[in-house]
Amino acid sequence: MKIVTEHPEKVNPIIEELISDLKLLLGSDLEKIILYGSYARGKYEKHSDVDLLILTKKNLSKYTEDKITEITSDYLVEKGVLFSIIIKSSAYFFEWENVMDLFINVNRDGIIVYG
Repeated sequence: MKIVTEHPEKVNPIIEELISDLKLLLGSDLEKIILYGSYARGKYEKHSDVDLLILTKKNLSKYTEDKITEITSDYLVEKGVLFSIIIKSSAYFFEWENVMDLFINVNRDGIIVYG
């Protein structure tokens, strides 16, 4: 399977599609989506995944998190884009943003793509 993440101009519209899907699923619970990792740093490679941190107003149910996994899996199968998704409440993120390495990196390199 060809991964189209080698070209950001092909990935950006797919990220926008995913954002639309997440807005439909989460509604007002969706607060922010942050692109981080190799794409945010501009150091992606041909088969790089697209790392997204999804921040929500509250903790999501397992059912809702599973639906997000299902949606992102469809993007891999149908469009060849591998999303690596982390979902956290905004409260959790802000509590740990200066402690957890991942959140420190997100704050340093992340690009807000929604919210």
